[in-house]
Amino acid sequence: NGILDMSQNKLQDLPPKVFDSLQLDRLYLQNNNLIQLHADTFQGLTFGQNGILDMSQNKLQDLPPKVFDSLQLDRLYLQNNNLIQLHADTFQGLTFGQNGILDMS
Repeated sequence: NGILDMSQNKLQDLPPKVFDSLQLDRLYLQNNNLIQLHADTFQGLTFGQNGILDMSQNKLQDLPPKVFDSLQLDRLYLQNNNLIQLHADTFQGLTFGQNGILDMS
């Protein structure tokens, strides 16, 4: 497992299954220009123990239903986005470790 740091770029979109078959401990996507995510963006991605997904400081307005389906994380950072809507099942299928953190401040 490894670390993929795509932070501080100008990414606006991540295509479906862009991380398919990757096994990571940490995925850093903060400080981009992400506006939206596809429902299948993270499909096929697996995290090791203590997995971290950081999408803070983007321009996300909406998170599709089940976008985090099948992910096992210790920390999910979504703070400092432009979220105006969440679906009832946005976080369905997402599993957190014993001391899991979801930060949407």
